[in-house]
Amino acid sequence: MRILHLYRPRVPSTRAQTIQVIHSCHALARLGHQVTVICDRGEQKLSQQQVLDNFGLPSVGTLKLIINPFRHSGMAGIFFRTQLKKWWQGEAGFVIARDKKRLLQALQRWKNKHCVIVETHEVDSLLEPHKPWHGIEKKLLEQCHGLVANCGGTMHLWKKQHPNMQLPNQVIHNATAPSRVRTWQPQNTIRYIGSLKQWKGIELVKGLGQKYKIELIGARTNARQDLAGDNIAILPAVDYTQVPELLATSRVLLLLLSDNLFGRSLTSPLKLWDYLASTAPIVAPHLASIVEIQEIAQADFHFYRPDDLTSLRQAVDAAQQAGARKSFLRSWETRALEMVRFLRELG
Repeated sequence: MRILHLYRPRVPSTRAQTIQVIHSCHALARLGHQVTVICDRGEQKLSQQQVLDNFGLPSVGTLKLIINPFRHSGMAGIFFRTQLKKWWQGEAGFVIARDKKRLLQALQRWKNKHCVIVETHEVDSLLEPHKPWHGIEKKLLEQCHGLVANCGGTMHLWKKQHPNMQLPNQVIHNATAPSRVRTWQPQNTIRYIGSLKQWKGIELVKGLGQKYKIELIGARTNARQDLAGDNIAILPAVDYTQVPELLATSRVLLLLLSDNLFGRSLTSPLKLWDYLASTAPIVAPHLASIVEIQEIAQADFHFYRPDDLTSLRQAVDAAQQAGARKSFLRSWETRALEMVRFLRELG
């Protein structure tokens, strides 16, 4: 298959979106498909191999990362549109698009001969109801050939927002790499790895510092130092390849989410698939989005009621006394095979 992943991941980056896109495309390419991604560049100008090295991925001849040479937004935009047009006007293929606005622009600008799939990790018309997202979503559902959602909650909300949707659809969760698996060598540290957004319920961790040593890893610059305390360290994000060792030496792995739209319905956390590949005990909120993953993995979680400090303390206490879990690995190759099956059904 000839495949374009329509998104503009910035490379290098530790953001979940970039990790997910690059690994998904690399896995599709390793299955033998010709996969193209047009990337924005960060401060460093990297080659394709340097980007792959950043994620611990080997070279694969069927993957093409087109890395924008420009950082100026105007010039970068022109380069992106030029490369997109060049791919679009080539032979018929498949477009997997996370960028809804740019997808709609392409469909309106150029004649379409491709099988086009929207890959959605959110419902923009619910998150930003004051913007014209509902109309954009409706147009895409009319013009595209399939819809892939990152979890059951996201798909449910799309169907609720667009009750007349007739598009073939599939839930395809996130994944992780086999290289993330490590032998558990626990130290006396509880770790949370990921962004420290307030709407994820991060503030709740302040109530744990009196009893436990905690590291929150993922702060940008000096952000969220308000959470720091005698036993709580706020640390910057680490390179993707360094994360497995942190997981393997954690006594407990902590996942924090609030009981809000994102936490309940819109997430298949990359960090959780990494957590599951380890054997450390996991403390997680009892939300439908997380229970969905727990049931897929058939894993033992120490659940707490979201936004409830007493419940969180009880879950952490239990996890501290627990032994190793059984590792569960959902690989990017597994995810890619699910995507290919869906594409073939459409194409």
